[in-house]
Amino acid sequence: MSHGQALVQLTADMNLPVAIENGDFEGLGRRMQAVLPYVEKLTLRPGEMAEEDLGPLREAGLSDEDILDMVMIASYYGYINRVVDALGVRLSAEQEKRQEEIALSRSRG
Repeated sequence: MSHGQALVQLTADMNLPVAIENGDFEGLGRRMQAVLPYVEKLTLRPGEMAEEDLGPLREAGLSDEDILDMVMIASYYGYINRVVDALGVRLSAEQEKRQEEIALSRSRG
């Protein structure tokens, strides 16, 4: 399951992945607005993570347990995606069809 599919499944909002991909965090709650930049940095530039990156998360109301959960989930997704890429694993026909359905639904807006 892709990150976009997981977001759609969790939120029932077909447009959320597109909005996030476009950097449009306006309609998101305060917590999500703090989480997304943190996870993006953790994913793309993990060596740059610092203690001060936790400030906006705590200000948005995340507990240390919430932060740990978020870091564990984001790290696992990064790990498993690298494993899948390294082994050349591809989507099944059913998964490909679902991806196409999601893309079509997004294009209809």
